[in-house]
Amino acid sequence: MEEHRMLWAHTEKVFEANGCRLLKREGPNTIASGQVAHLSTDYIFEETSDVNIRKLLMELHTTPAVGGLPVDKGIDCILEHEGYDRKYYCGFIGQTDFLHTADFFVNLRCMQIANTHIAIYVGGGITAASDPQEEWQETIMKSKTMVEKIQPVKELN
Repeated sequence: MEEHRMLWAHTEKVFEANGCRLLKREGPNTIASGQVAHLSTDYIFEETSDVNIRKLLMELHTTPAVGGLPVDKGIDCILEHEGYDRKYYCGFIGQTDFLHTADFFVNLRCMQIANTHIAIYVGGGITAASDPQEEWQETIMKSKTMVEKIQPVKELN
């Protein structure tokens, strides 16, 4: 919940800064996927002035779920120390007319499919209260869930 509250604050701040008013926040809801349960919150905003949807999306992504808080410093730290190209790590998916309507969600589980290999991209949310071993086990379970969606576990052995 601590991680999810950080996402609420970020999401609502970005929308407000881009001329939107929160009409409804529904959640968090628990969504089970494999051995991992995820929290999800749905929002409905209305524009109170002209909204540049492309700009809004770029400010919304990368979320604290991916880069930490504050977002700019978190991303700078990752780029400086991680040594890894996160090109398929996350993103947003949905539909928009780029004028007044957008219906999308932030995707935190991705994969890259090549002719002979599949790369799965997952991560863990770490806060001051996190247990590193528990976070690592959760990350393993997330990756197993992705694999199971491609091919049932019994066929992997």
